[in-house]
Amino acid sequence: MGVTRRQFLRRTGLAAGLAAVRAGAATRTEKRPSFLLIVSDDQGAQMGCLGTAGLATPHMDGLARRGVLFRRAFCTFGSCSPARASLLTGLMPHSHGITRNVFEHFGPEPPADWPAPKRRLNAAVRVGDEVPTLIELLRGAGYRTGITSKFHLAPHRKFPFDVWSKGNRGEDVARFLAGCSGRPFFLKHNIRSPHRPFLPFLRRAGRQGIDPDRVRVPGYLPDTPMMRRDWAEYLTAVEVTDEKVGEALAALRASGRADETIVLFTGDNGPAFHRGKYSVYDFGLRVPLVIAGPGVTPGRETAELASHVDLMPTIADYAGVRLPRPTHGRSLRPVLEGRPGAKGREVVFGEVAFGQGPKAAQGRSASDGRLHYIRRVHPDQPHRMPADNFQAKPWGNHSYRATLEAKDTHPLAYRLLKQIEAAPPTEELFDLTRDPWCTHSVLDDPAYAAGLARLREALDRWARQTNDRAFASPAPERGG
Repeated sequence: MGVTRRQFLRRTGLAAGLAAVRAGAATRTEKRPSFLLIVSDDQGAQMGCLGTAGLATPHMDGLARRGVLFRRAFCTFGSCSPARASLLTGLMPHSHGITRNVFEHFGPEPPADWPAPKRRLNAAVRVGDEVPTLIELLRGAGYRTGITSKFHLAPHRKFPFDVWSKGNRGEDVARFLAGCSGRPFFLKHNIRSPHRPFLPFLRRAGRQGIDPDRVRVPGYLPDTPMMRRDWAEYLTAVEVTDEKVGEALAALRASGRADETIVLFTGDNGPAFHRGKYSVYDFGLRVPLVIAGPGVTPGRETAELASHVDLMPTIADYAGVRLPRPTHGRSLRPVLEGRPGAKGREVVFGEVAFGQGPKAAQGRSASDGRLHYIRRVHPDQPHRMPADNFQAKPWGNHSYRATLEAKDTHPLAYRLLKQIEAAPPTEELFDLTRDPWCTHSVLDDPAYAAGLARLREALDRWARQTNDRAFASPAPERGG
């Protein structure tokens, strides 16, 4: 007999954790660092220091030189609301409750006349009242909290930021910092680029696009002039994002509080190209992650696996805040401080869901950094891509059309697109060292049988540990 959500929460300790938050979390008495969490919108692992051809990101790269660059960092879900909720709960989407995008209202609460359909959806798809959030924890520990530009979560009462600032420029960061009066702070600074459409960001910044001849399109896409132009516009929007990162860091330095502030930079999910955003392929889940500040060993790169669910435990660790249990993440502090033997994760997990209910199409992934395993349930059910993955208007997407038009010259790219539009395989396995763009599954290759069995078992165990009911059943036999 299955357990109810309330019973699960009691057994796992989430309800008790929330009680601890409400009672006031225990904190250390020594001086605590502040936190600036910078989140770009729809930016995958594309940075100059990550070797992206044609791309210059001097501010992101400079931050990496001052801290630790994670070369293998992952979001939990390739879409905005679920991924952002994981950042602030330390939980996977199937546990925190947001498994699709909710309606956006930026501010402490939606107005009284907010449309009823939006209210109904955000009441149904939301972080549960019993789930502690990072904002509740930090406010309870005396931190001043703020958010800029984008919220895209529900319900508002679970994220009681002290300050809501609609802008996403350096001046918005400076204004928040000026009001902190020496208190420790947490600011979630959201940068709206490089979300589609790209061109408005370029126009507002007065930027010419990167020369399409300088870029190298992802290997699963057709290398055609139209595709190169679309990819070059995305990379230019990343460069605009880099300028925004620079503004925020300059405001922090001008405030005089840079030496006491841990800066974390990441993207919420992969870029808006098919098999990227809203997918469980590596391209949709891999994101940038740089952490720098007091106590962090500077100038290091690491191949240790990290997940967005690790950021809340990391921040709580440095803040001296008691972390409610369970969380799905772990503190990255040992890795950041370069402690002997410090390790990241052995396996990192991702997920996607198309709708609600027991028959909804869903996918999960398990990756050890070399092998990337995918399993789906009900892949024959509706699983439509988000509009910005294929629509030219209003999203400015030309990659979808470019792939269709290259059917004869680039048949593999066309086949991969039609596969995800129809009924994708129940299982896939990719060797990222040989096939970083996940174009040829090695699921039935005997040479990978041991790795497949290991990742299947890891995903089964993870589903049990996190009460992922849609994937609680054991994997099918190999090749099924």
